Amino acid sequence: MAEGARETEAGPKGFVLAPPEGARIIDTGAARWWSEGDWVCNQSYVEGVTAEQIRAGMRAALELSGGRKVPLLAESGPMSRSTREAREVLAGPEAAAVFSAFGFVVRSPVARTIISLFVRISGPSVPVKMFGDADSARAWARAWTEERRARG
Repeated sequence: MAEGARETEAGPKGFVLAPPEGARIIDTGAARWWSEGDWVCNQSYVEGVTAEQIRAGMRAALELSGGRKVPLLAESGPMSRSTREAREVLAGPEAAAVFSAFGFVVRSPVARTIISLFVRISGPSVPVKMFGDADSARAWARAWTEERRARG
């Protein structure tokens, strides 16, 4: 298991992106991570996410995906934000080695603006898409994965 992580069942309240029944969940202390087959998901629930917390999440994602590069579906809690170094890690080659794309479940105009600024300023190394609900995010992840498989 990723260093500093623990498996949990109960999670924070108020998220629309939730793990399926019986999913293995790794809690890194800043986010809960789980796999939904061809992609991994997380719920960030702390304020001031650091670069090391992002790296711990990437280790959890690699563990859950069996080392495969997969899309990430992410949802942040209402108080989540990240440090500049954390955003740089997420936008850079470390994250691009783990994730093929980012799908963010966004429920507020403020969060949408923050992610838009992240994309514009940090220029992530992988494609980024935002969704208003978990079902749309999962449909996109499924299509993304199928398209990549078709390409070989």
